Order: sequence, then structure tokens, then C-alpha cells
Amino acid sequence: MLRRLRPALGRGVRRLDQRSLRRRRAVHAARLHRAGVERGRGLALLGSDFGTGRTLMSFAEVERVGSLLRDLRCEWFVCGGWAIDLFLGRATRVHSDVDIAIARRDQTEVRDYLMRRGWELEKAVDGVLSPWEDGKTLALPVHTVWCRNDAHDPGFVELLLDEIDDERFRFRRDRKITLARGRMSFVSSNGLPVLAPEIVLLYKSSRPEEYAADFRNAAGSLPGESRAWLRGALDKVFARHPWADEL
Repeated sequence: MLRRLRPALGRGVRRLDQRSLRRRRAVHAARLHRAGVERGRGLALLGSDFGTGRTLMSFAEVERVGSLLRDLRCEWFVCGGWAIDLFLGRATRVHSDVDIAIARRDQTEVRDYLMRRGWELEKAVDGVLSPWEDGKTLALPVHTVWCRNDAHDPGFVELLLDEIDDERFRFRRDRKITLARGRMSFVSSNGLPVLAPEIVLLYKSSRPEEYAADFRNAAGSLPGESRAWLRGALDKVFARHPWADEL
């Protein structure tokens, strides 16, 4: 069972650094998604290449998250590493969880929807996890919510709040970078709404070494306009980025 961290700032509050966030996501995923892999080996796989052909998760589990959200009246999108694999139509590496993006303006509807179905929601603020209180609206820079429900499989979903309006997506780290609504998502072959791969890669670009495989797997399949958008966005955010010359 995933061990809860010791409260750091009062009851129900937990302090996490980024390494702990990633490690505990991995432990939680290994617990839920053994898929015939021993626990110790599963954790090792999370930090290795996808050379064995064995994963801790499958498209079926992403589809189960889709089934969970099917009655939501607002839009939602698979994002993160699974968005890359849904774009490519194949699993390219192991995944520790399912990430779901929503428009920030829809947060109350999504929160209420999940809580009615037994999910526990915690917001991440400056490396601290604490309960997302009823009626509390999350404003920038807060954008991450951990969602847990041991009765569901998978029992962990990471919810990400994005800046989306009726006309465009705005990159959270530089809101001058935008993408038209008509280009910001697609529907996968298994019917899931997915955030555009160029947006996903832009978010991953802050850790280029960690996500180099995601970039190289996807870059060659990006349409020309998507490559151009990503190259332009990288040039705006970074003085020089190692991915830019490969686009």
C-alpha cells in the first residue's frame, strides 16, 4: 500500500519535493499495475528503456479512465506520456499513471464529478499536497491535482488544469504562446480525446534529457505545422533548446 507521508504543515498536508513526487507516483503505479512483473523489477523498469516489451500499464487502463469520465459535460483530454503513445498508436515505454488535462474554468464541475464517485482529490502547491476543499477555486500557479480511489483501476489519476478558453489553448508557463482550439487536440483511434502532441512535448521540454525518448518517438510523425509550432514555442521559451534543431 502506498505509504502516506508525514504531515508537514498541519493536518492533511504533505510536503513533497519533485523527486518524491515522481518516486511515489512510480510506487503507486507499480502497486496497481503489476502486469506479471515483480514489484522490484517493475520499479526498475520505470527508470529504464522499454526494451523488454513489458509494461505496467496498457491502453485498456487509459480507456477505463475514459469510461470513468464519459459522463462529464465538459471537455477533458489525455495528456502526458500516454498522449504521445495514443498519437503514435502504440506503447513506446512504461507509464506510471494516466494524466488528464481540463480547462481551468471547468475545475469545479470535474472536482464534484469525481468526488461523487468516491475519489479523494489533493492539490499540489509548492511541493505540498493538501485536500482540495469544497468550494475552493484553484488559481495559477496551482495546476496539479492528485486523484485517488482504491476501488477503481487504475486508482490514481493526475489532473492538470490548463488555460483554455473558447478560442485557444494558452501555454501555462508563457501565456503568449497559444494554439487554436481546432488544433489543440485530436481523437485517438480508440475514441479518446487527446491533447495535441506538440503541446505535450512543449510541457516536457523543461526536462529534455528525461523526455528525450518521448520527443524522438513523436517528432518524426508530427505534421509540418505542428513541428513549426513546437519549434517556434521552444525558441520563445528557451534561448536555445536541444530539441529545436531536430524539428
